[in-house]
Amino acid sequence: MSSELVDLFFTAFHILVMLFVLIFAVRRIVFGERKMKLVYFAFGMTSFLLSDLYWLVYGVVRPGTRMPFAANEIAEWAMFLMFAASLDAAVPKPRRLPPGKMLAAAIFTLGNTLLWIGWSGEWVQDVLTGVCVGYLLCMIVACLAQTGALRKAEWILWGLLCAILLAAQAGTFYGPEELRQPLDTFCYILLFVCLAALFLRALALRKTAFPEKSCSLSFAVFAWTILTMYMSAGMWYNFALAADALSFPMMYTALGREAA
Repeated sequence: MSSELVDLFFTAFHILVMLFVLIFAVRRIVFGERKMKLVYFAFGMTSFLLSDLYWLVYGVVRPGTRMPFAANEIAEWAMFLMFAASLDAAVPKPRRLPPGKMLAAAIFTLGNTLLWIGWSGEWVQDVLTGVCVGYLLCMIVACLAQTGALRKAEWILWGLLCAILLAAQAGTFYGPEELRQPLDTFCYILLFVCLAALFLRALALRKTAFPEKSCSLSFAVFAWTILTMYMSAGMWYNFALAADALSFPMMYTALGREAA
């Protein structure tokens, strides 16, 4: 099977899962709970679906051609903002946000944005994407802190892992030539190990009496899959795309439990 067909399969899987989750969300809004958290989520899913469809059509019409600044970028920005609004509506916030954790989220976002610029050279597109992703990450961090979904030791561990990831990714640019490929492989392993850990933690809380924790962690899973996709290429990207598709029913289920 050619790489183009493999890419098409994973993209089609991503679109189908997204479409099914969107149908269930809209059905629940129309015939059941008209909660704003579900409305924002449905708008976010619609935006992401439009981005995927645009990407799919572009790949068919202009295969192998670099995509310029296009409508799919705007759709993804809308998706990040809508998901942040959905989580904000689902989990009540404290009057005072945790400044240290919020600053760490902002620094992590800045580091990712600089990496994207280094890879693509598209300053405007990557900076605007960084602003939208940063807003979502800050919202997730605020909700994780508010719900107590992570213990103090886990916050420290995740901070260290994020710092190591950024340093290793920077090493693929500026490190010695003989170390760049091992560093690249290390980054992939770290990304997917962290993703698996988040998935397992979110699933473990899925049937507990703490829906806000499960909701916050499910959005954290989604955000990590997005960052993994942005840092990946080839089959690694397809694996991250499949993981991203699996995060949609997880977020929808968590939002539904929180609403109930």
